[in-house]
This record gives sequence, C-alpha cells and structure tokens, in this order.
Amino acid sequence: MIDLAERTKETVHFGKPEGYYGVFIEKVNSPHTVAVQTRIGTRVPFNRGATSKAMMAFLPEYYFKNFCDNFLDDGTENGKKLVEEAIEVRKTVRRQGYVVTYEEVNPNVAAIAAPVFGFLNQLIGSIAIAGLKDRFPPDVVTSYIPVITQACRKISIQLGATDLPDVYQ
Repeated sequence: MIDLAERTKETVHFGKPEGYYGVFIEKVNSPHTVAVQTRIGTRVPFNRGATSKAMMAFLPEYYFKNFCDNFLDDGTENGKKLVEEAIEVRKTVRRQGYVVTYEEVNPNVAAIAAPVFGFLNQLIGSIAIAGLKDRFPPDVVTSYIPVITQACRKISIQLGATDLPDVYQ
C-alpha cells in the first residue's frame, strides 16, 4: 500500500467485507495538501464506492444473493433497480478485475479498486487508490489499472491465492 501511495501520490485504502458493507481497516494518506480524508472503520455498502464494489463482485454467490435480497431489494421499483445495477456491476468487475467510481461516496472523489484474495482463493478484501476526481482523468485512470491489479495480484499470491481471476494473469 505504501508503494501504491508513493507511486500515485494518492490515498490508498484497504477494506474488508463485514456484513453488507466494505469497511476501511487500513490506509496510507496522500501527500497532497488537498486529499481524500477517510477514517478507519468507515463502512460503505457493497453497492457504493470502488473499495466496496470490488469486494461485492467477488463475494460468494450465496452471500451476494443475500445482500441483494435482504439489503437492496425492499420490494419497491427502486429496490429492484438497485439489484439490477449490482448484478451488472458484479459482471463488469469480475470480467475486468477492477472498478472505477466517481463521487459515489464523497463529493469530488474518484477511486479505482481491485480485489485481494487469500488462501483457497477466498476474498480477503480490496485495495483502492482514491483522490480528487480532477486528478483522475481517463488517461490517469488507464495508467492506474495495471498498477492496482498487479499490486493486488502480488498481495493475493503472498496471502496464498493460487487460482486468480484471468484478469490477474
């Protein structure tokens, strides 16, 4: 995480799944005067923000279904729409191996995140690079994709993962 923060000059978070939320458990702050300031312990629903969405995409199927049925779907049209959006995000993130978000949790903040796996390829959490959205134009985001996915791949292997998603190969 320190290496990612030094390379990108942005705040780097590590989150883990807890209930229906991603919870920030570690971070390295950006050296910028104006930077993303989050607190350890912050909880964000799986369908909001890069850190949580990266985890949501790789939750076990039963866990994801439970999240959709018991958290998102409240029986309204809006609840059904949230479930459909979560299913689409899950497919996209599983296919590409990362997620990029703009202003989903905090105004003027963008982030790119990828999942981290451990022994038996179990989802451990995710790592995100977060900063002001003005510092995340398309060319910068494109340059961060291999940085975040390679870092998460390396950490996953160190934690005992052996059969990583194709996007990490």
